[in-house]
Amino acid sequence: MPEIDMRNNPWNPGIPIDSVTVAHDLYILLAIFASSSELSQRRNDENDEGTVYGYSLRNFELPEVGRILVSLAASCRNEWDYRSNSIEDQLSNCGKSTRVGTLLTDKDNPSSAKDLKIRESWSKIIHCHTMNFHRSKGPSIFSGHLEPFVHLYGEYQGHEWKATIEIYEWCEVMHCLT
Repeated sequence: MPEIDMRNNPWNPGIPIDSVTVAHDLYILLAIFASSSELSQRRNDENDEGTVYGYSLRNFELPEVGRILVSLAASCRNEWDYRSNSIEDQLSNCGKSTRVGTLLTDKDNPSSAKDLKIRESWSKIIHCHTMNFHRSKGPSIFSGHLEPFVHLYGEYQGHEWKATIEIYEWCEVMHCLT
């Protein structure tokens, strides 16, 4: 069977991406953050693993958020690297900014803080070595419920960086791009 060469396809450059699948993943991501409080309140206590609520929070909440973020970041990064129009132009048509959080390029230097733009967030998601979740109370990763912030950590040119993604803003910007 011959190879069908899609390298010069003007309608769908890069790896094909389905906007309905992206929208579905955004919905699941939003639903996870929105439902976390309700599920957390229904547990017997924060160590509850026996109810459907405790089991779901412990086994699905964090891995699903991570899986969805990585999948969306890789897909969108690939697609937008080959688009002829810019992210800024697309978002200005929707009246949205490219800002989705905060980036500390050197986490030991607070003056290195700057706005985290959507395209940079994809790179940070793909290249982070740690993904932390913001919870309503501590000290356990299973205490309280998820707050709509994800903290990413990585290293670049000998400096440890930290990116904080505001999930609801990130989802709104992603929706405008797809």
